[in-house]
Amino acid sequence: MEARRPFEREPGERVETRPVEATAFQLRDLVHWGPVWSGFLVATAVTALLVSLGIAVSLTATAGGAAAPPAPGTPAGTGLGIWAPISLIIGLFAGGWLMMRLSSLGGVFVSLAHGVLLWALTVGAIAFLGALGLAMPGVTGVIPGMPGDAAATATGAWGSFIAILLALGAAVLGAWLGNPGVRAARMERLERAAA
Repeated sequence: MEARRPFEREPGERVETRPVEATAFQLRDLVHWGPVWSGFLVATAVTALLVSLGIAVSLTATAGGAAAPPAPGTPAGTGLGIWAPISLIIGLFAGGWLMMRLSSLGGVFVSLAHGVLLWALTVGAIAFLGALGLAMPGVTGVIPGMPGDAAATATGAWGSFIAILLALGAAVLGAWLGNPGVRAARMERLERAAA
């Protein structure tokens, strides 16, 4: 008799099947990385778009389009310093909202956890790119170790800290509002209130 391959069967031969327990498929990770990466890409793209818009407006308004970046103490530099964190907040909100719209998971905790992951990825990438820029003197004009105004540096550090916290709130809020389960619960409450 010739040996059969493992999954071959004779014509008309019945295959014995057994039911699979449903619990075997219920155990899964609470993090879906596909939506997180999609949210990250959208957050960084929206942030880059808005920051470049701010730079273009700032350069056009100050020196009629001169190539020199606005100095930190000037109104254009201050405006750009305010616009950059606002751009990050808007970008993270958009990324968080889209991330949870793409996710098949629901629940408040899952939304909050995904929002924190999106925030951590985005802020980490921006910090990494910023550190690369600070290490290249010709790019930003800032040389590590160069003496500067300590008060202005402290103010900038506190402003960055507050902007990063606000960006965390925007990512979590966007994820929470984008969660289909949260939206359905809101709609259900509104329908009950209207009835």
